[in-house]
Amino acid sequence: MTTFSEQYKLAKDIAFVDRVQQALIKVAVTVSAENPGKRIPAAQEIVRKPREMALLVAFGVVGVNGISEKSSDAEIEVAVRSVINVYTALIPEPKPVVVKAVSQPVVAKQPWYKRVLK
Repeated sequence: MTTFSEQYKLAKDIAFVDRVQQALIKVAVTVSAENPGKRIPAAQEIVRKPREMALLVAFGVVGVNGISEKSSDAEIEVAVRSVINVYTALIPEPKPVVVKAVSQPVVAKQPWYKRVLK
């Protein structure tokens, strides 16, 4: 990919997003076996909403050098891992929101990908 226009078109291509989605699920399974950290919430969101996450991550994947519609599955998987690492590193730890309930306080956190989209 050389232009942003070409990258945008590829990120919106259904067949490419399908491949990114499958790579995301594979990465999420791998990440879930790791020690707890920032990537665990990302893996949980990928499993809960694989299509939504694929649509978001595809835009980062096409920005990785050498990624095109002709890229192999292995190349796309490496790009997905790279993008997930960058996205999770850029996200600050959320400030817990305390919701007072009748019995005891409940801490609610905003999903990591919604913080990326702000």
